[in-house]
Amino acid sequence: MTDKTTEHIELHVAGGLLLDETAIVEGGLMSGASNPVAWRRYAGGVAANAARAACSVYKSQNYLPESGPDSCSSTALVTLHTALGDDSDAAALLSTMASIDLLVESHYVDGFSTGRYSAIMDSGGNLLLGLADVSVAEQLQASHVLEKLNQSAQNSLANTLPGTPPYTLLIDANLSADCINGLTKEASDDHSFIAALAVSPHKAKRLLPVAKQVDLLFCNRREAIALASATAGYPHHTEKAMSLEQLTSYLVELGFSDLIITDAGDGLLSRCQGVNTTMQVPDVSITHNVNGAGDTLAGATLAAMTTGLDQLRAIELVGLPLAADVLTGKRSPLKM
Repeated sequence: MTDKTTEHIELHVAGGLLLDETAIVEGGLMSGASNPVAWRRYAGGVAANAARAACSVYKSQNYLPESGPDSCSSTALVTLHTALGDDSDAAALLSTMASIDLLVESHYVDGFSTGRYSAIMDSGGNLLLGLADVSVAEQLQASHVLEKLNQSAQNSLANTLPGTPPYTLLIDANLSADCINGLTKEASDDHSFIAALAVSPHKAKRLLPVAKQVDLLFCNRREAIALASATAGYPHHTEKAMSLEQLTSYLVELGFSDLIITDAGDGLLSRCQGVNTTMQVPDVSITHNVNGAGDTLAGATLAAMTTGLDQLRAIELVGLPLAADVLTGKRSPLKM
C-alpha cells in the first residue's frame, strides 16, 4: 500500500466518538428483574477506537517520539473527524482524547446529545446486549472533512513518494449515506486509499452504494450477512451455515474488492488482490470484554499497512495482537 520510505503518513478517520458505558452482570441476567452490575465509563466509539489503535501502531513502528503509547506526531498523523452534542459529555470526551495527543476535528451539533453506547456484558466479558445512540454522528457533513482532506492531498505533493496515496481515509458506517458518498468520492478523486468499517448489520448497508470505491472493508460475520443479503438470489435460509468464503463471494459480487471478515473465536478471512486466506485468531482468555476489539483490529491493521506491511502480515503481526490485548485487558480502554 505504501512504501516504507514514505516520509509522511496521514490517516483520516471519520465516524463516532462517544461514551462507552459497560455494565458487567454479576451472575446470570434475569429478564424483568433488577440485576446487580458493575458500571464503567470510557471514551470510545468505532472510529475513535480505530484511530487510537492506529496511533499506537505508529508509535511502535518508531514513527513517533517517546511521548506516550498513544501519541501522534507530524510524521504519522492521525486525525479523527466526528460530530458531538452540545453537552458536558462532549467536553469530557475531548479532554480524554487530548490526553493521548490524538488530533480531533469535532463539529458540535445543537439540539443533539453526544453519542452513547451502553453494553451489557456477562461475567465472562461476552456481549449480551448493546444499546447505541449515535444519531449525532449522522450530522457530520462531508464538507466538515473535505477541507482537511484537500490539505492532505496538497501536503502529499511535497512529503510523499510519487505513486503513493496522498492520504488514507477510514470511515465508519455510523455516518450518514450522504456523508459516506461525499467522502468516498473525494478520496477516490484524490487517488487515496479508502477503508470502511461496517459497524453493525443495520448500518453496514450504508456502504453498498460505495462498494466499488472501498479499497478495504472490515466487517464481522453478521455484518457480512447483512451486506450479502442484498445480492440477487441470496439463500437466506442457509445463512447460518454459510462459510466465510461463500459470504466473500457475495460481497465481491456487490463490488467490494479486498476485505477482512472476522468470526469471533472461529478465525477470520482476508481477501487481498483476489486471493482468500483464512487465519486463526489467538487463543486468549477474555478477562476484560469484547468491546472495541474489532475496531482495534481494523485501526491497527490499516495503520500497519500504511507503513509498508502487506495485508496478511499487518493482520498477523499487528492487528490480531492488539485486538487480543483488548480482550485480555492488557490494552485498557480510556477511562473517563
